[in-house]
Amino acid sequence: MTEKTIQNALSKDLILKKNELVVPNTKLYAWEADLLAVSTSGLVSEYEIKISRSDFKADKKKEWKHAVLAGKKTRGGGKRPYVLKPSYFYYVAPAGLLDVDEIADYAGFIEIGAHGLRLIRRAPRHHTIKLNDGQRKFLGRGLMYRYWNTRI
Repeated sequence: MTEKTIQNALSKDLILKKNELVVPNTKLYAWEADLLAVSTSGLVSEYEIKISRSDFKADKKKEWKHAVLAGKKTRGGGKRPYVLKPSYFYYVAPAGLLDVDEIADYAGFIEIGAHGLRLIRRAPRHHTIKLNDGQRKFLGRGLMYRYWNTRI
């Protein structure tokens, strides 16, 4: 199973659930996301795809990212701080690759197997700040450029 096959399966499910945008390999935050989904209410969910145990272990070395997701690091201030993370964060892996006990408390967990996707643990909500117009345009333009680059 590859990252792309998992992205394909996950995107079909997220589109059926009426998400407004489903974007692979984008950098809306300070790191690249394997897949982002924007709900009709404007909340962002990130899906971090792991295809091997070594891939999962390597991800844990990204200390700043995980400190942000855990709520231990932030940036900004004032009345409206700069949002550095999605509202929800999920790990997605082939069935049997990871144990739910290995998944951090700030993350949800989805397995993918022969019979499709299975939600193992729902992600906690980190915040309710909605995607702003600039972020929405950024994601939309990125999709547009990718589409036309493949077509031309």
